[in-house]
Amino acid sequence: RYRDMLQNKQDVIADEITVDVLGGETLDVVWNLTLAANIISANVPYGKLEAIKAIPGVKDVFVETQYEPAVVSVGGNDPHMGTSGTMIGSNEAWANGYTGAGSLVAIVDTGLDLDHKSVDAGAFDYAISQLDSEVDLLTADDVAAVWDQLNASKFISSVDGVYRTTKIPYGVNYVDEDLDVTHINDSQGEHGSHVAGIAAANRFVQQDGSYVPALDSVLTQGVAPDAQIIVMKVFGKGGGAYDSDYMAAIEDAIVLGADSVNLSLGSGNAGKAYNNSYAGILESFVDSDTVVSISSGNNSYWAEQTTYGYLYADGMNFATDGSPGTYANALTVASADNTGATGNYFTLYDNMVFYTEGSSANNAPMTSIAGEYEFVYVDGPGVDDNDKIGFAGHDAFLDLGSEVVSGKIAICNRGSSSFFAKANAAVAQGAVGVIIANNTTGTISMNLSGYIYTAPAVSITQADGEMIKENADQSEANGISYYTGTITVESSIGSGSNPDAVPTMSTFSSWGTPGDLSLKPEITAPGGSIYAIWGANKGADSPTDRHDGYELMSGTSMAAPQVTGMAAVVGQYIRENGLDSQTGLTKRALATSLLMGTAVPMVDPDSGSYYPVFQQGAGLANVGAAVNAHSYILMNSDATESYADGKVKVELGDDPDRAGSYSFGFTVNNLTDEDRYYDFSGEFFTQDVFGAGASTMLDTWTAPLNATVEFTIDGEKYEPEDLPELDFNGDGVFDPQDAVAILEYVVNGTALYDDTGADMNEDGEINTYDAYLALLGFTSAKATVPANGKIEVQVDVTLLDIADYDDCGAWVEGYVFVDEATTEDGAEGDALSIPVVGYYGSWNESATTDIGSYIEYLYETEDKDPYLASSTALGNNAYTAQSYLLQYAGSTSNYYFGLNPIKQDETYMPERAAINSADTIASVRYIPIR
Repeated sequence: RYRDMLQNKQDVIADEITVDVLGGETLDVVWNLTLAANIISANVPYGKLEAIKAIPGVKDVFVETQYEPAVVSVGGNDPHMGTSGTMIGSNEAWANGYTGAGSLVAIVDTGLDLDHKSVDAGAFDYAISQLDSEVDLLTADDVAAVWDQLNASKFISSVDGVYRTTKIPYGVNYVDEDLDVTHINDSQGEHGSHVAGIAAANRFVQQDGSYVPALDSVLTQGVAPDAQIIVMKVFGKGGGAYDSDYMAAIEDAIVLGADSVNLSLGSGNAGKAYNNSYAGILESFVDSDTVVSISSGNNSYWAEQTTYGYLYADGMNFATDGSPGTYANALTVASADNTGATGNYFTLYDNMVFYTEGSSANNAPMTSIAGEYEFVYVDGPGVDDNDKIGFAGHDAFLDLGSEVVSGKIAICNRGSSSFFAKANAAVAQGAVGVIIANNTTGTISMNLSGYIYTAPAVSITQADGEMIKENADQSEANGISYYTGTITVESSIGSGSNPDAVPTMSTFSSWGTPGDLSLKPEITAPGGSIYAIWGANKGADSPTDRHDGYELMSGTSMAAPQVTGMAAVVGQYIRENGLDSQTGLTKRALATSLLMGTAVPMVDPDSGSYYPVFQQGAGLANVGAAVNAHSYILMNSDATESYADGKVKVELGDDPDRAGSYSFGFTVNNLTDEDRYYDFSGEFFTQDVFGAGASTMLDTWTAPLNATVEFTIDGEKYEPEDLPELDFNGDGVFDPQDAVAILEYVVNGTALYDDTGADMNEDGEINTYDAYLALLGFTSAKATVPANGKIEVQVDVTLLDIADYDDCGAWVEGYVFVDEATTEDGAEGDALSIPVVGYYGSWNESATTDIGSYIEYLYETEDKDPYLASSTALGNNAYTAQSYLLQYAGSTSNYYFGLNPIKQDETYMPERAAINSADTIASVRYIPIR
């Protein structure tokens, strides 16, 4: 009744706009949002916005954002849904009987191939029949019962046809306002099928008249394979997706009772799109039972695109994540690369080496040359500036001679030149295929535009390249050292895993806190090259009409549905154990708490330190740990504004007074009938710096911060026991101030009262690490959480050496760990953690735009180059300056920094002008500014 009342009021407003603003032309209404908001979405001329805003009863008018699927590439390896158990704990959850049965997963995306074998209703029904208990499924009658409450009923005349199958009980196209939810009739791509498959593809498929396990036969299944899928197409023939499109779908998903909603989409212009009204709608979903999982974006960190690739030490803003993932009550997901793999592969030295196909119209698939070959591995970075393959100015494959290369697979390393140039040079000498090994961790997807041959060219990881060299035979010819051996190109897909591999963050995953210093992204899941449903079927007359294909995609688009599936699994766990009634929380809040609290903070294998908190959030999600947790964490309202949503995180904001002391609180809540014993500790760090003077840069790696972390349990400050009898500052006791005394000794040369024992690790010297070791006893506590009870915990953090950052400010990052004690028989308990983020200094002190201005450089008051200027591209021209001001003729008030000059017709032109000079630049002149 309330929604009907709002609809009537909106109709009156729409009529007034039609008459008073549009001259009688009917307002083109797209959506009437009435569940969580009071919004009319309509197509109107931009020049009419102010007139519409003046209509009585209109609170605000704003332009909606249009979104795009958050996918970055096709090709590579995937965290196979069976072998990724060590990453996300899915195997453990499935073994405990939690497969998402009875849960609803809403996929708000480009649609779904309804006939694909991995969403077959018969296979789904078979899986449900194998369960030990009955499952409450969404039926056609259930959909009909709420039909009049759904936004879809406003443009679909009848509920008939909305229900598809037991696996897919609902399917509506919200953009084209019809029931066509496949990928056949538009050009929006098969993205939605892939996303749906990651979240909830069946655990059985039909094969030879029977149902067989999907993991064995097609090598993939969803995280919540027994969940039903609600298909909500928001990209279609009419384009999409705008804010109101996906919000209308989410409203309907909540009415239908979805456990989780997946939005693998985002604003292409990162950081530019934010709308208080739509952000407020997501906040109003706090009291629902639906988890809304949204991808963080695929823009890495913005400084990566600058001349130096880093921020200056006094910079702080890494952010590239856009809406709607930046909205407070979205559960925003970052991407990690895999430790297990499914895909096309080579076999050599008893190893499976998975590869990523290069992207080119010419490039043939590697499987087209399946068989055994000799290989030639030139251990060099590739072609130099003259398109010569190899290193030190040599064309290594040419120097080796075609008699060495011809008929073989050529291997070289990434670096120094484009991928296509390496491939062209190798194939020109007769190579039948090309492999390029990465020069850093993770996988790469190669753009081979410019490749003129058809011989297959693929990439492999750096680790696989090293493995090949370690086992191959080393040879030399014509002064060139190279490696040789035998490699087998397999003709079919394979699956393998490395349980010892360390999970790593995907390089493309967006990170950095939004301007309000909230923690985004909030959790991480596998998204770097995922193997799931391929749904690009174009009808019965198409050779692709087989509905049994699978493909590899990369992006945070692939990470978000991992969490969406996990939320469905946790939803089943909560329902079957009555935990919502026991805790008094919504399923959404409890599921979010369990997933974030049990996530595992990830360490960067290259630095040996934690990845930034605002890159990984709570860490790598683990659904197995979530459904086995004995306790859960709830934040106090003073710790974060998102506490009501069940999110486990601390957002300190900034610290303009540079106090370096912070307090926050949380509760540990016992779900079991037994007392539980926990150890509490904390580790804090910041972004490292490197370089000197004006060239001091803020690193993407983190560095430890020495800090005291004190715990107060149920109002009583925890006092550590069994402390050594040491006294470095002369106050008669061993306490955190003694660690400060060691720091003062190391940094300022201040004498110690007694240096006995100050060399805590007995390595022969007293340094800052000894101060860290002295603190360990004061950064931990122990407490008992009573059966079915809770304890209140307050954390007081004091940073000891933070004054070193007074001049430039510093990020304050860390994790508070809540680790359950191991039982007497060796069983490990909960490993819970809380991410913490804040900023030491004023958030408004550092520049939010590029460094420097014309005047500052003219009068030499700024000694740092602009972020977007080239310091090396000018070469030997007459100017010695490193930075230039580019002035466009005819537009003297507009100045542009950051166009890299190149030499053209003996004149140094900006790179962009050199490319587009014929149609965009009338004349250009340089002004030296240093």
